[in-house]
Parts: sequence; C-alpha cells; structure tokens
Amino acid sequence: MWERYPPGQIYGVVVGKDGTVLRGAVPVSTTAGYQLEAQIASSGRNALAVWMDSRLGGFHVFGTRLTPAGRVLDRAGLLISQDASAACRVPPVIRMRLPAARSRIRRAQCSVGGVRRKPSARKGRVIGQAPPPGKTKRPYRFGVRLTIGR
Repeated sequence: MWERYPPGQIYGVVVGKDGTVLRGAVPVSTTAGYQLEAQIASSGRNALAVWMDSRLGGFHVFGTRLTPAGRVLDRAGLLISQDASAACRVPPVIRMRLPAARSRIRRAQCSVGGVRRKPSARKGRVIGQAPPPGKTKRPYRFGVRLTIGR
C-alpha cells in the first residue's frame, strides 16, 4: 500500500503467494482530505487496511476490509477510532423519525444522548434537539439530546 500525494489517497496492489503482482493500483481510500500512514493486516484470506484520515477534521483511524482479489468492501471506509479531542458539527434532525435521526447524528461523528417523549401532533418525529444544528461540540461529551413527539 502507498499514499499518493497530492491529495493524500491510499492505493495498493494485490500480490500472489509467489510475489507476483496480480492486480495493481487498487484505490483503497480516495475520499476528501488526507489519508496517511496506511497499514494492512491479513488473516490469510481477507485483509484489513487502516490509515490516519483527516476527512472529519483532526486525524482519525479509518479502515476497510479487502477480499483476496483486492475488492474494497467498505468503499467509504469505516471509522475505527476517533480523536477524542476532535469536535463534531451537530446535524439538523428536526422532523425526522428517531432511527433516521440517530443514524444522521452518528454519521456526523456525534454521539446520541438522552431521548425523551413529549405530547405533540408530530407523533414519532423529532420535535426538539440540544445542542442546536450547526453547533460544534466534542463528540463523546454529552450526546445530542432528542425530544420525540408522542
């Protein structure tokens, strides 16, 4: 595996047991930002590639699973470890259903906090959130609290 500069993307090659290159220039991570310090580990069948990634601000560890043929299974990458000092930007989730709101909050690398229910005409929908959308916060210091209509 290697890092391409600029813009800092990760590529690799598939090598056979005898050391011959079976497939070259496999794009492992080509997302925005910089991807650095790529490493790979294999179980003898599948492999896991990991790297430092700046797409969320600061550097976090991302990874992807690879098949023996070099096919990337997690095209967007998987967040493996987050820099605890990094901040997340709270996404807007008002009017969303609870599962969709939780998913959007987690995709923004924020954590989900307490959920309370309150009488409302918008049953099953988010009617309030704290902190408000756009607020920057530490990801694991108090989650985004939601109020759901019941």
